Amino acid sequence: MGMAATQGPTTEALTGAEDYFLKVMKPNYDAFLGASSTFASAFNLATTLFHFHERLFDQYKPQLEQNFNIAFTGKGQFRQAVQGTNANFGYIRDVTNASKHVTIGGSRFARPSTGMTHIANTHIISTGYGQGGYSQGRYGGGPAVIFDDAKPNQL
Repeated sequence: MGMAATQGPTTEALTGAEDYFLKVMKPNYDAFLGASSTFASAFNLATTLFHFHERLFDQYKPQLEQNFNIAFTGKGQFRQAVQGTNANFGYIRDVTNASKHVTIGGSRFARPSTGMTHIANTHIISTGYGQGGYSQGRYGGGPAVIFDDAKPNQL
């Protein structure tokens, strides 16, 4: 009689930006878009999107410097360059910070990228069928997450 083979534990790792995108960011994106908006899915997606710049910077710094024609001194400068291409990246940064702090900005912290000041600037609104659903990018007016800085944007 032979002995039964046993398997040891398996290990999974995030080895680069592509793994992070496929194993973390895409599942959070799918969860957010695949169901009604919730604070949990909005914060998970925003946080995942925000931190993706760190992984890109770590793995592709020379290519990014060439693309932006800047010698980056750090990942923060890279984030600012990306945000300079589209102001909506500021909302991703601010909602990420607001999801973990009661207020953002202030004397001890970096200024927010937008007019957001605290978590109360983030709302989930629901519209009834036909009440602007198309303008919110969701057929039938499903719930949308709104980031309010006196001129609401949405994720």
